Amino acid sequence: MNGKQLYNFYISKRNFTGGTEDTYAQYLTTLYFHVSYQLFPLLEKADELSKKLHIIEHDDDFYHDSYSTNDILFI
Repeated sequence: MNGKQLYNFYISKRNFTGGTEDTYAQYLTTLYFHVSYQLFPLLEKADELSKKLHIIEHDDDFYHDSYSTNDILFI
C-alpha cells in the first residue's frame, strides 16, 4: 500500500473506544494535521520496517504545539 492508503487504513480503525488501534488512528490524525502529505512517506517507511510512528518527547518545560517531520521517529 502507498502512504495515503496506509493512512486511510489506519484512520478507519478510529472507533472512540480508547483501544490500541483507536489511539493510533487518533495519533495519525494529529500528525497529519501538523505535517500534512509529508506523513505518507513516513507511513510507507514505517510499514516497511514493521514499526509505528511516534513523536519525539522533549525533556523541557516548553509546551510544543506544532510538530514537523523532524519530530517523528519509528518505534
